Amino acid sequence: METPSYPGGNADNNRFTQFATDSNFKLDGVEVSRTTNSITDLIQGVTIDLKADDSGSVQYTAARSEASVKATVEKVISTLNDYKDELDRLTYIDVEGDNNGPLSNGSGCWKA
Repeated sequence: METPSYPGGNADNNRFTQFATDSNFKLDGVEVSRTTNSITDLIQGVTIDLKADDSGSVQYTAARSEASVKATVEKVISTLNDYKDELDRLTYIDVEGDNNGPLSNGSGCWKA
């Protein structure tokens, strides 16, 4: 049976004080192991940087910016409204027939 051993130094006579190991931790009770201390693939849009060895628990809370969510929803609504306005313009049927939209005679625009 082999016993793992670590060198006390290297060819340049440098001394090792700590050897690299994988980062091991729990996130929401799930064991996680990574080869780096910067984790970007667990929570979308969040980077977790592990800074020190801590055998105790660390509480971390992340929240979305309400302003950012609101701005995104408003942009989607505005884009949909612009789309509807353009669709109405293209498919407009003038009662007198003088100002019909370019797609007003298309079969896809007829109502049953």
